[in-house]
Amino acid sequence: MVNYLIDISLLVSGFLCGITGIVKWSKLILLLGLTYRDIPLSAITAVHDWSGLAVGILAVLHVLMHRKWITAMTRQALCRRGKCNE
Repeated sequence: MVNYLIDISLLVSGFLCGITGIVKWSKLILLLGLTYRDIPLSAITAVHDWSGLAVGILAVLHVLMHRKWITAMTRQALCRRGKCNE
């Protein structure tokens, strides 16, 4: 259940960070004929920054939770390439 919650939180945070990053993209704003006065940039920036921080923290937790699997897969991949020391 912890893994599921971290993964869902990572997905939601990544989605928020991506969407707010696209909204903040200056060329898109110009392309749509908008100005920064037309959008609540400070609120969007806050969501973007906090969701980006959450993505970083959750990604580290995700990797830590799966470090044994990552290590095993890395060894397996290296062994397939003939780089095993065994």
